[in-house]
Amino acid sequence: MIYDKIENLSVYFDENSKFAKVEPALKEFLKAPFDSGKIEIDGENMWCNVAKYNVDGLHIDDYFYPTTDASFDSDAFAASGYSSLSAFRLSNCDRLVSSLYSAVKGANSSAWFGVSTQGNIDNNYTYMYADVKKWCSNSGYVDYMAPQIYYGFKNSALSFTYNLSQWQNMVSGTSIKLIPGLAVYKVGNYDQWAGTGSGEWQTDTEILKRQILAAREKANYGGVVFYSYNYLFEPTENQSAIAAEKSAVEEIL
Repeated sequence: MIYDKIENLSVYFDENSKFAKVEPALKEFLKAPFDSGKIEIDGENMWCNVAKYNVDGLHIDDYFYPTTDASFDSDAFAASGYSSLSAFRLSNCDRLVSSLYSAVKGANSSAWFGVSTQGNIDNNYTYMYADVKKWCSNSGYVDYMAPQIYYGFKNSALSFTYNLSQWQNMVSGTSIKLIPGLAVYKVGNYDQWAGTGSGEWQTDTEILKRQILAAREKANYGGVVFYSYNYLFEPTENQSAIAAEKSAVEEIL
């Protein structure tokens, strides 16, 4: 994705699809994690959206801090009273998530709010400043977590089985649902970061089916999500491998 400013509008342009998304409010939205006033405004907007439309809930992806560069929010940090930049940023994201949760519940108490964070727990703290352990173990943040557990069973860096258990351990004893994100986009492809398991998605079969079955064994299981729709229903490559995975998944639905 390429980000650019054109005539004071925020524009996202995808070089592959050639589609652009124009979002005049993006500039203000990007300020939200760093300015409590903007968080309140954002929460108010979410309240209006959930109250106005018959939606099941609100879901956000893992777009918290866009950089680890200390200069990004140096002025706000200097004025914050925090001695740790990491603690400051974690607190900002806490307030953002809790504000959205409260806004959703204030508009519709039965609506759900959840977050799709990175599957790698350490990355959430190091790069995203998302305190997922707090959100998973305390009320007032989320109804469900949908971590991107985009790993195969044989991934030697971080396996699906181990990462799934990590997330279950964090939500254990709570009412928070665990809804793992599964990597359809890896089916038929070489997984360069998987170490000795880099060829798993090319050689093994029924990976998604086996991942769903493994997830169903967890006490807080609430379903699964697939990344992404295009890979699942409109694949441009590895069509036969994806079709085989889909057939295997349909057997257990």
